[in-house]
Amino acid sequence: NQISELRSILDQLEKESLEKGNSVNKNLTNKKIRTNILKSDIRAVQNYTQNKIIMDVAEKFHGIKCDVTKASYEVKERGENPEDCALEDRKDDTIFYHFDRPFKVLKTFLIFEDIEDKDGPFQIVKGSHKLRYKSPFKKFFKFFGKIFINDSDYLLAIEDEKFFINENDVVSCKGKAGDLFFVNTEAWHCGRRISPGGKRIQLWNYIYGDHLSSWLKHIAYFKFLRS
Repeated sequence: NQISELRSILDQLEKESLEKGNSVNKNLTNKKIRTNILKSDIRAVQNYTQNKIIMDVAEKFHGIKCDVTKASYEVKERGENPEDCALEDRKDDTIFYHFDRPFKVLKTFLIFEDIEDKDGPFQIVKGSHKLRYKSPFKKFFKFFGKIFINDSDYLLAIEDEKFFINENDVVSCKGKAGDLFFVNTEAWHCGRRISPGGKRIQLWNYIYGDHLSSWLKHIAYFKFLRS
C-alpha cells in the first residue's frame, strides 16, 4: 500500500515537472524520465528521502555526517536510438559501464515494479571500487580522465569491458516492488538495455559525504586500496 501511494504521488510530481520542462527527458538506448523530488514537502516522499535508517547506514559508510544531495524519480523504458554513434556523444547513455567518481559514493534505490532480466536491471561489479581491481593502471587513467580531461572518458565501450570487468563479479539487482538497494557507485555499474515491454521505475537517493574532506581522507589513508 505504501509503494502504491508513493508511486501515485511521484507520478503526479513527474507530470507537473514535465509540464514545466524541469525533468530530464532523454531517448537513447533506453528512454529515461528523471525528476528531482528532493525539495518536495509531501510527507510520504520525505519518509524516504530523509529516512533515518538509510541515513544511519550512509554515515557509517562515509565515516562522516552526510546529507542526501539529490533524490530523483526515474522511469526507464526501451529507447528508440540505439548506441550507434561515438561514445563521447552518448555520455548520458548509462547502458555503458561507468563510475560516478573515484572516491566513496553511496546511492539507494527503491523499486516500484518487479525487476527482471527484460527490464534491463541495474548491474554493479563486485570489488571494482578498489583501485587494485582488474587492470588497475587502466582504471587509474579512467579516473584521471574523468576528473581532468573529459567527463565522458570514464564510460566503457562494450568491446573494452573484458579489460576492466570480470564477468563472474557482475551482480544484477533484480527484485520485487518495495525492495531497497544500497550501492557504492564508485564501482563500475550500469543499467543494461531494456527489452520491448520492459520497464524500470526507481526512486534514487544520492548520498555524498562532504566532497573535499571525504576525498582527502580516502587518499590519505589509502582507502582506495583497502576498502
